[in-house]
Amino acid sequence: MIIGIILRNFKTYNGINYIPLSNGEKFCGLIGQNGIGKSSILEALDCFFNNKDWNQNIDSNKSGIDISYITPIFLIEKTKLKINNDLAEKLSNEIWNFVTDTTTHTIRKKIIDKINISISQIKPEYTKENYFLLPLGENIDRDFTINVYSSILQSLHEKIEGEDDDVYQNKVRELFKPLMSEVKDLYDYIYIPKDIEPNNLVQLETKEIQRLMGEKLEDVIGAILPRTKIGDISTGLKAFIDELSGKLVGYKFKVPSSNQPNLKPVKIYSLIIEEFFSLRELHKEVDGGKDLPLRQLSSGEKQQAILSLVHSIIHSYRVDSSNIILAVDEPEASLHISACFDQFEKLYNVSNLCGQVIFSSHWYGFIPAMNSGIITNIAKKDNAHEPLLFNISKYREEIKHNAADYQQTHHHDLPMDIMLKSNNDFIQSIISSIIKEEPYNWLICEGSSDKIYFDEYFKDEIEFKKLRIIPVGNAKEVKKTYNHLKVSFEELGTKINGKVILITDTDTNLLEFDTSTVRNLICKRIVNDIGSKTTKLVEIKSNPKNPKTDIEDVLNGKLFHKTLLEFKNDYFDLLTFINDEDVVKETPSYIALDLKPTDYQLLDRFFNTNDNKFDFSKAYIKNLKEGTYEIPNWISEIKSYFN
Repeated sequence: MIIGIILRNFKTYNGINYIPLSNGEKFCGLIGQNGIGKSSILEALDCFFNNKDWNQNIDSNKSGIDISYITPIFLIEKTKLKINNDLAEKLSNEIWNFVTDTTTHTIRKKIIDKINISISQIKPEYTKENYFLLPLGENIDRDFTINVYSSILQSLHEKIEGEDDDVYQNKVRELFKPLMSEVKDLYDYIYIPKDIEPNNLVQLETKEIQRLMGEKLEDVIGAILPRTKIGDISTGLKAFIDELSGKLVGYKFKVPSSNQPNLKPVKIYSLIIEEFFSLRELHKEVDGGKDLPLRQLSSGEKQQAILSLVHSIIHSYRVDSSNIILAVDEPEASLHISACFDQFEKLYNVSNLCGQVIFSSHWYGFIPAMNSGIITNIAKKDNAHEPLLFNISKYREEIKHNAADYQQTHHHDLPMDIMLKSNNDFIQSIISSIIKEEPYNWLICEGSSDKIYFDEYFKDEIEFKKLRIIPVGNAKEVKKTYNHLKVSFEELGTKINGKVILITDTDTNLLEFDTSTVRNLICKRIVNDIGSKTTKLVEIKSNPKNPKTDIEDVLNGKLFHKTLLEFKNDYFDLLTFINDEDVVKETPSYIALDLKPTDYQLLDRFFNTNDNKFDFSKAYIKNLKEGTYEIPNWISEIKSYFN
């Protein structure tokens, strides 16, 4: 994984720049205005990994061999490296320890400070004990460099007294080159530019597709037609030529040299690839039983085809895709807004299968719609790039926090209101998708753990009703989403074919808002009714307004109890009231457990400790799949809305 990149004089980046890309998340987006340098980052990585042509900044001073360089900073699990571990350990320890060189130029120190901030944001599970943190780069002459950390290299390799500086520097570079080569070989970097000609990527014989598949077509053919068989063919053909020559009077077939060469397997395999695979073009199945070749599709459809092929290969073909870094430049390019969400959902799913996905985008609707990931907003002030890193899962809070700091530091506001644009793009995507003849349906909920439960309970609706389930963070965001949608629903009326259902919890401090009757737009609140011992879906302002009801309070009680027992050993002090011998009904979990107020407080503390909400939801769903349990009544009621 790459957590950031140092660029000097590459394309739009003049001088020394550091751009953070991740904190350990695998879904990494780059946003910002046109020409700001998003694509330059993806191209720089392509240059580094795949030896593509170097695109030097036109304003850079070209004197000196290392005036331009590309230095990714890698976060690598220690078990992944097999050869240069000792050297990697030494270098990594220095970086983890926030080593700074106070004697360097002021600009260099500023860059190191930015990198140190980026390091401090790495998720806690990526520890110094288990992960290498390695800045490994090269300059325009393809010589090894980590430039801003050059003093570290010198501290790791002692200089002989009187040794020439150039000789010493070369020794240091040669020492670290094998480490960089091993790290490069560890990854397959697949870059899909915005303006790529699709046939250059989707043909099975291309290097990119073969890297995605994890094996060369020569290997596939070799398993069918082994080298020994080609040897037999060569021997048989020689015998035929000798026999034919023997029947000629005064003539014979021979090669110019004295040796009698055999058929070369590599050449035979190449001929088969050219003859067989190059003739097979990717087609799209369309209505009426026709198949359209990729070249006849629109630009947006070509983008969808490329990502569909990549997703399918990684999902179905690869046993292990952890070494793939997929880079996509504007995956939404030329797509109708109604198709953008599906494109990014596919990209998000790919990120869960491979090592990392890095993409650039001008469509911000993915930000409130994805459960996790990182976005880097790149801006420019006084000709200097100013990137800011945000967590998708809590980007609203982080943007509000960073807005004040940004204003104080730069004396002007953030370059654009990311929240406004992301919400608008997201709402437009929903609206566009529900006015189709075959519309999407949407279930908007509060938290990411809600989505985990809903994904399983509504799996049939997801498959057959084109249901999309989106957590937006909290009740305030549900209210905001509802109000935005309500305006569009009232304007479009009968043109709307899909349904949107919004579900909120019943909080102690209940957020109340009007939810008037609008066709195909439903907003409900879940609340446990103690009198009837059931969970109800009520209007936001309706009774009952207590007890406090979260998603964990309305699950299947028997299954909830079974799952909770799995956590008791690790959280005994908080779950001491949960016992094996308890007989629990399949009524709502809050009612089925019938706990004392003090026990409910302990249970609440359990769910607010670490990532227990998330971990519990995963365990609950696992148990749900392995057994037979009643579906909660309120889930069935939501299903009825879609059906």
